[in-house]
Amino acid sequence: MLLIVDDEPKLLELLSRYLGRLGYEVKTSGDAEDALALFQAAPDRFSMAITDLSLPSLNGEELIDRMRQLRPGLPAVITSGYPY
Repeated sequence: MLLIVDDEPKLLELLSRYLGRLGYEVKTSGDAEDALALFQAAPDRFSMAITDLSLPSLNGEELIDRMRQLRPGLPAVITSGYPY
């Protein structure tokens, strides 16, 4: 299952629908703290995390770092709408 985290509801819906059509099972969260709680409850349930870099409570890097404390080597993609 893929875990997608973004604070833009329309983007979560679009990614979830698109990846679902490609055959992936997807869980979404609009909040980093909620996503972390989902992950903590079942770290082996998720095969990958995709997260926005800019989130209100934790940024994407912090979120992935915390997830990898529970599951080292978790594949992850951090995205951004800003040109860094």
